[in-house]
Amino acid sequence: MPTGRTAQVDRSAPAASAIPVVEDTREGQVVTNNPLAALALEFALLQQQQQHLPGRKPVGEPMGGVLRQGQAIREEVRLIPGRCYSMLGYSPSVSVFVLELAPKVGNPHLARSTDGVAVLDGTPCYQVAMEQEVTVGVMVQVGAGPVVARLYER
Repeated sequence: MPTGRTAQVDRSAPAASAIPVVEDTREGQVVTNNPLAALALEFALLQQQQQHLPGRKPVGEPMGGVLRQGQAIREEVRLIPGRCYSMLGYSPSVSVFVLELAPKVGNPHLARSTDGVAVLDGTPCYQVAMEQEVTVGVMVQVGAGPVVARLYER
């Protein structure tokens, strides 16, 4: 039943605020990938990929979410010998986030964001001698907001 009032829209809020926020805020909390959040930032990630990793092909789907400080998204992926792997992350609002590519044995490879972009590219990229599963992830260190990351190959 109409009340005669007009709905007010907060135009000062960023567009990404329409993406559902993760509810659990415990430090070091691993949260579930949010495909909706990743999709919302996919075009911006594509622009960054063309600038930082031209000619690379995406591997799987992007991972993303609206994360708070200390929260992370991690997934297992299988790397194939003979391919070169890189990872790219983007956020329009998170101050500092880290990309991680961690083999089951050995040290993880990390890249910290600068100006909302992180590129994990190795020298010249990451390769494996035999097929293996690794963990890829993105973790917010400072700030909160939407973040997206994706693995690429060539």
